[in-house]
Amino acid sequence: WKTFNNSRENKRKLVSFLGDQFLALAKKHFFPDRSLYIDGAFPSDPNVTYKIKWLVEDSQHYFSVMADDSFYNNHIEGDTKVFLHAVKTSFQKCLIYSPDNDIYHIALPLVSVHSTKEVIVQTRDTAAVKSYVNINTILSSLSSMYSDLSLDQTCLATHLQNLFICTGCDFVSFWLKKTKPRMYNIFLSNFVFIANHR
Repeated sequence: WKTFNNSRENKRKLVSFLGDQFLALAKKHFFPDRSLYIDGAFPSDPNVTYKIKWLVEDSQHYFSVMADDSFYNNHIEGDTKVFLHAVKTSFQKCLIYSPDNDIYHIALPLVSVHSTKEVIVQTRDTAAVKSYVNINTILSSLSSMYSDLSLDQTCLATHLQNLFICTGCDFVSFWLKKTKPRMYNIFLSNFVFIANHR
């Protein structure tokens, strides 16, 4: 499995396969007035989000599959796409499942711009443990911790996201023997100087 996932082409084919399977499953398990959105799963145009809806007209049940331009984006990372969907949806409360720690750092700037919505990430879902992280609570805590700085939430969240990227992520190498906690401690203890805010 690890060898399979080392190939981006294999990942692309797997995502495409899963997209097709979701379309097939929707026809068996959908309920009226529910919609399913599938993004990035179709090679013909990975930027298109498809909306699948079960419609009932004149006592006839059928599925409507169409591109939803309101969710169109050109981000290649699924972790970013899912928060763009949360930002654009009409719902005020969004639950996102992701066991990946990267998700918090991606979420912070996007959610801070749309602070009227509550975004919760479920990080574990097992029979024994179910854990959740409220992104809005993290943003509020950060604002309280650094209330003496003239920074709004979005600026602070962006600084932390950039720090996360610079200290190593999926596309950036990490610094040898410089752990993320150590880098964060240095950054946050010298935040005013580094961010050039006085």
